[in-house]
Amino acid sequence: MPRNRPLIALVVVIFLVILAGAAIYVILNLNGNIPSIKTLPIPVVSVAANWAGYVVANDLLNPTSAVSSVSGSWIVPAVKDIGTDAYSSVWIGIGGQFDHSLIQVGTEQDFTNGSARYYAWYEMLPSYSVPIDSIKISPGDQMHASISLEATNSSQWSISIEDLTNGGKFQSNFTYDSRRLTAEWIVEQPQVNNALTTLANFGNVTFTDCNANLSGKSGGISSFAYNNVQMQPQIVNNKSVQLVFVSVLKNGSTQFTVNYIPIL
Repeated sequence: MPRNRPLIALVVVIFLVILAGAAIYVILNLNGNIPSIKTLPIPVVSVAANWAGYVVANDLLNPTSAVSSVSGSWIVPAVKDIGTDAYSSVWIGIGGQFDHSLIQVGTEQDFTNGSARYYAWYEMLPSYSVPIDSIKISPGDQMHASISLEATNSSQWSISIEDLTNGGKFQSNFTYDSRRLTAEWIVEQPQVNNALTTLANFGNVTFTDCNANLSGKSGGISSFAYNNVQMQPQIVNNKSVQLVFVSVLKNGSTQFTVNYIPIL
């Protein structure tokens, strides 16, 4: 089924819900050293219509073309029946938060027509996602994916994803005009036929080995200006409910978990 993965619809930047930003300011002020906010790689919280995870840039207020690669790993989660068709996407990507260019590669975990479905895919907006039939994935499989620019100042990209559990691999080169403003690690509530779906109960997804390269510098998420993206609450049975929660960074800022919150 054609799927169009939208850009972040509401990017409301809140400096750690203002309180944490104030706390950082106080701590820095006590030390007598307040760096410029534009260059300080402090955590920022934003709210998105259907994304949850982390985004990095060289500057969250005035990003420039800096990203040349992103990579990450995760275990394919098992989805549960919640009584209706439901969908979830796990991916890494370049672009999409500040512009309309977006390269993605990841896995899909859906529960439709009474059964679960799992597959790998890639996508380059504005085109639809392309299923990767050469890889057969199952819940519990360890995945590793990467997107990288083949040469500086080129538009040649390498997209790869590998199932480390069963040995399935996909790698291909593409020509794509990306503004290279952000790199991201995301769990998404996707759209199907241009309509937002019900989010599948995926339990939890832990991203590991989250690394990127910006302006020749390689590192984990906190090596750059980064953004903790929380999915906006959804209206369910006339109530506003939070469907997912994104954890703090762990393991040298290369790991975090996105948890599904069951609707009670």
